[in-house]
This record gives sequence, structure tokens and C-alpha cells, in this order.
Amino acid sequence: MHKLYVWLSFSILLLSLYVVAQASFSVTASYETDGRTVSVQSRYVNEKHTLYLPGNWDISKVYITFSGQDVIRIGDTYIRSGEVNDLSSCLGKKQKFYNAKGRQMAGTLSILQGSPLPSVHLTVRKRYLNEVNKSKDSEITDGEVLYVESDGRVSYDGRLTSFKGRGNSTFAYSKKPYQLKLEEKANLSGMGKAKTWILLANWLDLSQMRNQMMLKLAKAVGIPYALDCQMADVYINGNYNGLYLITEKIQIGKQRVAIANLEETTEAVNEKDVSAFRKIKETDTEGLQMLRGYAIPRDPEDITGGYILEIEKTYRFTDHVFNGFRTSNGLSVTIKEPTYSTRAQVAYIGKRFSDFHKAVLSEDGKSPDTGMYYSDYIDLPSFALKWWMEEISKNYDAFASSQFYFKDSDLVDGKIYAGPIWDYDLSFGNITAENFRLGRLPERDYVVTYTTKKTNLYRALYAHEEFKELLRATYLQTVRPALAVLLGEKEGTGDFSSLQNELAKIEDSCEMNFTRWPESIVSGYDRESGTTHAQSVDFLMRFLRRRVDYLDSVWLEHIVEEP
Repeated sequence: MHKLYVWLSFSILLLSLYVVAQASFSVTASYETDGRTVSVQSRYVNEKHTLYLPGNWDISKVYITFSGQDVIRIGDTYIRSGEVNDLSSCLGKKQKFYNAKGRQMAGTLSILQGSPLPSVHLTVRKRYLNEVNKSKDSEITDGEVLYVESDGRVSYDGRLTSFKGRGNSTFAYSKKPYQLKLEEKANLSGMGKAKTWILLANWLDLSQMRNQMMLKLAKAVGIPYALDCQMADVYINGNYNGLYLITEKIQIGKQRVAIANLEETTEAVNEKDVSAFRKIKETDTEGLQMLRGYAIPRDPEDITGGYILEIEKTYRFTDHVFNGFRTSNGLSVTIKEPTYSTRAQVAYIGKRFSDFHKAVLSEDGKSPDTGMYYSDYIDLPSFALKWWMEEISKNYDAFASSQFYFKDSDLVDGKIYAGPIWDYDLSFGNITAENFRLGRLPERDYVVTYTTKKTNLYRALYAHEEFKELLRATYLQTVRPALAVLLGEKEGTGDFSSLQNELAKIEDSCEMNFTRWPESIVSGYDRESGTTHAQSVDFLMRFLRRRVDYLDSVWLEHIVEEP
């Protein structure tokens, strides 16, 4: 019995050492691009080693180092540590590999390469990264960023001043969305010079295309200050983190929403930083159900703009918003900029938006308080375009979240504009909520039928005949030609092309992404829209085709009667 115990113990020890040895085996791949050396590391999970290579690398010129081995063989190809190797014959899934003596090593090795997209390489302290991935309240304020374009050029190589998680429900998932702030402005992929950038994880969308498709559609039809975007593979501390959509942030700036910067002028007339003042929370005041801002003592002479506003869900506004208002008819609106608004500023923009809300809800289209017509408050063309973005996509968030508007100073333009658009992962039938079953059907009206609440601005606008006529003209002249490009019915211009073409540009990176984050672990979306990337792509394409066919049947013939 004693000998058996010793034998078992020794066997377990050998097995443990063997497992540890295999787990400690790793591959580091390096590549020189535009004078910089970029390195990525393999990942080991469940006896599978996977090396994820950026698509902007020349696969025949990759410098390789191994831990614990000088040479390995994959098929008939020998890869030597400490040398430049041609890996083109090794690309593939789960291949057996051998050491220099021809002995098969445990597990498998996959060498994958992404699509010819930009790659983002972030270097931060691991301990701080763990904290950022746990809480949106955590922030990394020091690190390095290397942004390599699809052709190998480096657009940014420098410090970062902020790296943190972002999003509401999307932050709860394993693949985190982030906000990144560079130390200096950079023009990433031709999107204009800026410091702050958003990294969207697209976790809920197995097609990986909904957000990009809608952002590009918005730009094609002329939504004011529509956001530029770019798919990119993201690496953190040399480890592949997946395929992301890099976008501009919705913020005031010359390269972003180019309106007056009210926060800057407010800071200029106050002695302390505006963030240092106490919060204000009032109810039933200034014609608003709720007013929230900051007790900042001085206002600049002009407080009419600029503002960036976002409609917010009631519960989020109640619990988490410290800068905004609720209209007299119950619409909750966050003031995104100025980030810290004075009481007078909240009262001004809140009263103006609330007056518009009253006007658009009235049968004659006039505010009972001011006598002004609803179109006196807003830019009708931008609202018509925004209406179409929600109707086409059947966006789940169309009525209570991620709906942005802006207003410049009255010295420039006194009207409220709709846009930019944001957040379309839960659209085109990709939402599982039980109260959304009818909203998933391609052949059905949406924004005027989904909810009859007073807070549905799109339904309220639709009730006015002149707006209906504008919707029809906008569809015929602007929206339908852009949809023809997405469907492949006509050629696009610039970087706006068919959905099929755009998908072809990212397929290899999608394969890498779903090797890193298997489709089987993705949750939170409607599984009827496809449980694999391929199924989701097919579903999206069919949904878009059926959706456009339905809209054509309605809007190319007549205006839909009000339900």
C-alpha cells in the first residue's frame, strides 16, 4: 500500500509538472513597423495555445521567441526562436506541434492573423487594468498607446492620460468597452485630430456590424456631426483583446461637434474649477419636473449654447444623473456638455426643450406657453434624418436612451439639432426583451406604434402633416439612395459601401475575435438572430433586405396613416 501511495504521488507530481510546463510554454511574436517594434503574446486556455497576429503585419517577416524551446515544428514548417520566420504556412486552427526532437507537445497551437485593419497596442499596469475591468469608477492615468494603421504607418506613439471602462449594460459583459484619452491629439485613421476615443466592444452583436453600419449610414445621409469610425484589433499588454470599433466621442470640439464651448466660458468667469461646486437638485421648478446642476456662482454673458443633450431612461436619471432636467411632460434629459452646468444654464436649456416638447405634443403644434410652433425650436431636416435612423433599424434604445441632440449659441443658430447618432447593437431584430417582440418584425411600422407615451418624440413629430411630408421627401431623396448602397444595388463613395463589402474587410479579425471570445459565451442578445457570427451576418442581411422592401411598399406609394 505504501508503494502504491508513493507511485500515485509521484505520478501526480509528474503530471502536475507536465501541465505546468505546457502552460508555461508561450510564443512572443514581434514585428518592426514604421520604425517601431510591436510585440504580441500567445494565449493559453484549455490546452490550446493561440497566437493572434495583427493583419497589418507581413506574415513572412515575424520575429519569434519561445519559452523553453529553441525550435518547434508545425506540419513541415520549423519555427526557430530568436529568428525572423515566415509563418504563412502555419496559419490555421488547432494544429499539433512538436519540439526539436520530434516529440509531440501537449495541446495545440493556433496561429491566426486578422484582417488588414489598424491595430491598437495599449501598455498599462496589470493591477490597474484589473481594477478598470471591475469598475467604471476606476481609471488608469498613465500608460502608452501605439496606433498602427492598416498600411503599417504609425498614427500615434505616446502616452495616455486616461483609460477607463464605459457603457451602461455593456460594461457588465466579459469583453469590456473602453474610453481612451491620449496625451496629445492624434488623427487616427483619418478621423480628425482629437485626444479622446471610444473603443466599442460590440459584445451583443455577433455580426460585429450593426454599430459600424449605422454610423456610416448616418454620415452618408448627412446627420449633423455624424461620427467617424474604424474597426481595429486591440491588444492590451501584448495580449489580444478582440475586434473593436474605434469611434469619435460625442463632445464639443473643432473636430467633433463644432459649437460654442459653454463650459470653457463658464470656467473663465469663475475663480474655482467648476467641478468643485456643490450639486443642485430641485423639483417642480422653472416649468420642469426636475432640475439638476451645480451651484456655480457666475455665468458668462451668453448661456444660450452650446449644449449636448441625451435622452435618458427615467430610473437612470433619477439615480445617477447630476446634470440635466426632466420636462413638464416627463422626458428625462442629461446635459452631457457642459459637464458642470450652472442652475441658470439648466433652467435655460431645460425650459427651451420642455417648450418644444409641449409644442410637438399639441394638436396645433404650438406651445401653450409661448405660442411658438414646434418647428421654431428644432432643425426639421436633422430630426427627419434621425427619425429614419430609428425607423430603419428598429433600435431598441430609440425612445429612452442614447438619443443625442445639440444646440449652439443663439448668436450662431438658435435651433436644437438631432444627432449625432449612437448605440445600435440592439437593433435589426437583435433584442430579446419580451416587450419588444413586435419590434423585431421587419415588416411592421416602428417608431409611431411601439409606444404611445408622451416621451416618444418620434410619434409626436409624426402627428404633424408637414413632418410626414418631409419624411417622405427625405426617404426618397436621401435615405433610400444610401440604403441602395448598403444593399449592393449601387456603388458607394469613399468608405461607404455595401454591407457585404464591409463584412469582407473584417472576416479574419472576426474569426480571431470569436476564438478569443467564443460565440457560445456571448449572452444578452436574441438568439433567434443567430448564435454564430455567420448566422448573425446572414440574419442581418436578410432583415435589412426585408426592412427596406417593406419601407418601399409604404413610403414610395403613400404616407402611413396614423395608428
